[in-house]
Amino acid sequence: MNKLIIIFRNHFTKKEFEKLNIDSYIKKNIIIEVWVMNKLLKDKVIFSSMKNKKKFKIQNIKNINDLEKKIISQQKDNIIYQVHLKFELKNIDIFKLITKYNCTYLISPGLSINNKKKISTKISKLLSFDSIYLSKVIFNKINNIINRIIFKIKINLFDFKKADFFYCKAKRYFEDNKNDFLISKKTKIIWGHQKDYEFFFKNRKIIKKNKDLKKKILFIDQNVPYHSDLITMNVADINPKNYYNSINNFLKKLSDNLKIDVHICCHPRSNLKIIKKFFPKISLSIGDTEKQIKNAKCLIVHDSTAINFGVLYLKPIIFIYNEALNQSNWAHVSGIKNVALRLRKKFYNIDTNEKLIFKNFNEEIKVNNHNYWIYKKNYIKYKGTNKNSAEEIIDKLKLNKIWN
Repeated sequence: MNKLIIIFRNHFTKKEFEKLNIDSYIKKNIIIEVWVMNKLLKDKVIFSSMKNKKKFKIQNIKNINDLEKKIISQQKDNIIYQVHLKFELKNIDIFKLITKYNCTYLISPGLSINNKKKISTKISKLLSFDSIYLSKVIFNKINNIINRIIFKIKINLFDFKKADFFYCKAKRYFEDNKNDFLISKKTKIIWGHQKDYEFFFKNRKIIKKNKDLKKKILFIDQNVPYHSDLITMNVADINPKNYYNSINNFLKKLSDNLKIDVHICCHPRSNLKIIKKFFPKISLSIGDTEKQIKNAKCLIVHDSTAINFGVLYLKPIIFIYNEALNQSNWAHVSGIKNVALRLRKKFYNIDTNEKLIFKNFNEEIKVNNHNYWIYKKNYIKYKGTNKNSAEEIIDKLKLNKIWN
C-alpha cells in the first residue's frame, strides 16, 4: 500500500488539508498520516487539529524517542515523508532520524517575504537607551550566534541525507533554494504552482464575467488589526479605528471622484459584523474573492496573496498603505513595497499621497502584460502540468517507482 507521512510543525487544520489536496491522495487509495511535532518542539498550540478520517490519521509526536519508534514501525517500501520543517538547530534531531533510517523524503521550501519588525523601530529603541530592550537585543544576538555555531558544527559532523524530491512552486522558489543544504544534484524537482493557480485553472471558465454586473473598485481586506497570526505572535499593534477609518475615507473619495462603486472582499477569518461598522456605506462580502476579482475594474491591495488572482486575471492593481501601518512595529509597509516592486508598481500612502493617486490613476489602471507574465513565472507558476500538487507528486513518485 502506498503511504505518505507528513511531518508538520503545528496542528494540522482543514486549511492545510485543502492546501495540500489530501483528498486527491485518498481518492488514489494512498494512506495519509500527519505527524504533528508541536509537543516535541515545545511550540504553543495555535489551532485545533482536524479529526481523523478513513485513510487519514493525525498523530501527535510526544518526543524524539516517540518519533524514532514511529519511523522504525513503518515499512520502508512505498513510504515517503513530506517534511514541512526548516532545517535548523531546533529540528536537527528530526533530520538525523530521517538520515539514520534512510527515509525517502520530499521538501517544499517557502519563499520568504519581509515579515520581521521594522529596522527603524529597532534603531529608535536602541538609541533611546532602553535598558530592558538593550538587554533583550544583546541576549538574543549572543544566543543566535551560539546557535548558528552549534548548528554549523553539527551539520559538519553528521552526514545528513539530502532530500529525494523538492516540490517547487515557481522559478524564484528554485533560484532561492537550489543551494539549500538539503538539496543536491540528485534531488528530483517536482514542478508545481501556488494553490491559487489551481483555483484559477479550475474556475477560469466556470466563473464567467457577469455582463449585468457593474464593474467595481475592489479593496482586498487583510483583517490586519484583528489578524489571528499577528495576535498569536503578540505583534498586533494597529488601532482598528485609525486603520479602517483611513481606508474608508480613501475608498469613499475614490468612489466619488471616479464615479465608480467600491466593494470590499473581507479576509476569510474576518468578523463581518465588526468590519461592517467601519464601512457603513460600502458593500462587503466574504468567501468569493476570486469571483469578485474576475469581475472587478481594479484592485486596491496591501500585500495579500489574492494578488495572485489579480495577476492571473490581468487586473489593474494599486498598492496602498496608511499611517496606521506605517507606524506599526511590524514591517507591514516593507512587505507591501516588496510585492509592489515585484510587479514594478508604485505604492502610495493614502494619508499623505492621496492627490498623487488620483493624478496617476489612469496610468495605474493600465496592465503591463510583460510584468504580469514575469510575476506569474517567478511567484505563481513556472513549469509543470496544470494538475494539483497531490497529482503532480503522485505522478512523479510513480515515475520514480517509489509508489506502485
